[in-house]
Amino acid sequence: MIQEISFKSLNSIYRFDSFMHFRNTVERKALYFAHHSQWNDPEEGLVLRKLRERTGIAEIREILNELAPNRTEIIPILQVTDYCMHGQSWTKCEGNAYFWQLHSKHNDAARIEVQVDKITMLDCKSSA
Repeated sequence: MIQEISFKSLNSIYRFDSFMHFRNTVERKALYFAHHSQWNDPEEGLVLRKLRERTGIAEIREILNELAPNRTEIIPILQVTDYCMHGQSWTKCEGNAYFWQLHSKHNDAARIEVQVDKITMLDCKSSA
């Protein structure tokens, strides 16, 4: 079962990244949204990566048939998403050895904490 997370129940969210990426974010005063294929966590973008394989599509179709029978439009929507999705990974976990190891290959990781109520007040603009 998919668990819905309410932002109202969270005080802070966290991002783990290399110190170099953190410094670039601060200097540019902007967040960088990478294409999901560039994410270095093997769990992130897993469904979208599976769409590139025939066996992966069959696996996703089987799961979707259980969750949303007769919703044939979902796979094409996911395939378009695969092409255009950019983002960042944030977590509600304060500290996790897995995240530190993943982002600290040279012992230079940074953990960024952001208060959720501040994020909801951001003025989002597109540079496109």
